[in-house]
Amino acid sequence: MKTKLTTHQFPINAVTSTPAADTSMKMVWLMWGFALTLALVVQLLTLDSLLLFYKDEAQIIDYGRLTLNPNSTWSISWRVAEEKPILLWSYLGPLISEASFMMSGYSSLGPKVASLLGGLFASTMALGWLIVRRVPKYAAFGLSLAFLLDPLFLLSQRIGRVDSWVLGCCLCCCWILHGTDIVKNNNQAKFRLVIAGGLAAISALIWPSGVFLYPLIVIELFKFDNTEDKFITKRQVIWLRGGYFALGGLITSMLLLIPIAQHFFLIFGDMTTMLSNNVNSSMSFFERFFALLEYKQWLKMLKAFIKTFSPLFLIFALVGLFLRFDKRIFIATLLAAGIIFASQIYEQRLLYLLPYFLVLISCSFIQSKKQNSKNLIKKYNTTVLIILVTWSVSLSLFVRTAIGLNKPDESDQIRIYRVSNSHIGAGNYKVLLGFTYEFYFAGRSLGWQMYTPYVHFDHDSDGNFISGNEYEPQKQLLELLSVMDYAIFSEGSVNGELKETLEASGLYYCNTLETNKAETLTEKESPLFKNRTLGILGTYLLGRESVGTYELYERRKL
Repeated sequence: MKTKLTTHQFPINAVTSTPAADTSMKMVWLMWGFALTLALVVQLLTLDSLLLFYKDEAQIIDYGRLTLNPNSTWSISWRVAEEKPILLWSYLGPLISEASFMMSGYSSLGPKVASLLGGLFASTMALGWLIVRRVPKYAAFGLSLAFLLDPLFLLSQRIGRVDSWVLGCCLCCCWILHGTDIVKNNNQAKFRLVIAGGLAAISALIWPSGVFLYPLIVIELFKFDNTEDKFITKRQVIWLRGGYFALGGLITSMLLLIPIAQHFFLIFGDMTTMLSNNVNSSMSFFERFFALLEYKQWLKMLKAFIKTFSPLFLIFALVGLFLRFDKRIFIATLLAAGIIFASQIYEQRLLYLLPYFLVLISCSFIQSKKQNSKNLIKKYNTTVLIILVTWSVSLSLFVRTAIGLNKPDESDQIRIYRVSNSHIGAGNYKVLLGFTYEFYFAGRSLGWQMYTPYVHFDHDSDGNFISGNEYEPQKQLLELLSVMDYAIFSEGSVNGELKETLEASGLYYCNTLETNKAETLTEKESPLFKNRTLGILGTYLLGRESVGTYELYERRKL
């Protein structure tokens, strides 16, 4: 009696299997669902603690608000010289943040929860993709879990960014493309290619960084493992796959750009400004072209992964290249790294290299044809899997959770709301936030109109943000300050020149805003923070004071 074979189609896999394999696959997905639930619950326990940054989260939410109200006369991404807010064509991600912000009652927790859900989605797509690539199920499970809980990936989610949704769409696209054979299953294949093209377009409309994963999508789009057919040539396969994929991307883009079509040219100009502000202006064209050959760029990348406690994926990916070299994935990884190196290297941009590292590591788990090296590679793979999972789980679920549970019961945002309400109150006040983005959430709930200059940031040799004069041009700045009711700055950030400009506009110091939060070990007591480099490491692991003391300037009544 012969065992009946079945062929799984997306979303399970595209590999012919037996009923026993079907049962095994169901168990994998059941265990994966349990792992996702556990990871989400643990993260929710400390989601309002260990807050590191507010800038990205606040700006992304505000981009979503501007999408719904493009004629708004205020923004925390305010172009002072042009006297207008900056608008984005990548509006889907900001809409997710704005919708979750409003549904949570103007709480900063809403976008963070939405980002965590995006992380679950992305890691699930990674698991499915690795399985159809014929990575053993146990390895695919472990690698996807390590990816889900990777400290850098989780940092992106905990600060409310939308990268997780971008990664999820791109990985889903790769999953569909790898399991699609246009030769053997023509009609369904065409539909899947159109869907994959649509997902690629959606990823870029969620956030512009989606383009960093396009090289990975391209190698899955033009794969030729099963294209031997006497009636169709490889060139025809390229045209068919590329054509239907492009069609899906074009249709999706046109449909999703309709809501912002009225402001398309204005948005295009703003996106040009935003893109120019997100590249390293100190690099010449020659330096950008040969950025991959510059060792300082590689060191900067390594430092960024180390300070976010995420160096293992990079290290094991490099080793994986020697164990099982995949030319196409290697080229795609170099291309993506080259694009990043030619722009700016920082943590949230390097995050987009993790899927490349993930697939490079997974290659060594695929059955090797060299039988004499089989046992040695198996031992290495087992060791890698244990280290990756142990590192991610221990840091993300145990260490950070234990630290977060020891934080004060009252969150930073409650303290900020209290001082904001008591010193300014609810009303349609115009408030300049001197890069004090943490007041954005309280300001939205109190009905303020908030302004923060949109400035160009570069990075130092360690990959840290640096900027020049943040308050310019002077003429337009003075005009902006002249219509402000209040201005809030971090203590000590107002120099003599800025103070003169404030007073010339009619704004005078009136009070100090104290959040009444006790100094923590990370701030004063720990010798760790006396060293700048160690202090950066401690900040990413332990968190830092996101609120403190502020200076309030008020328009003097005549």
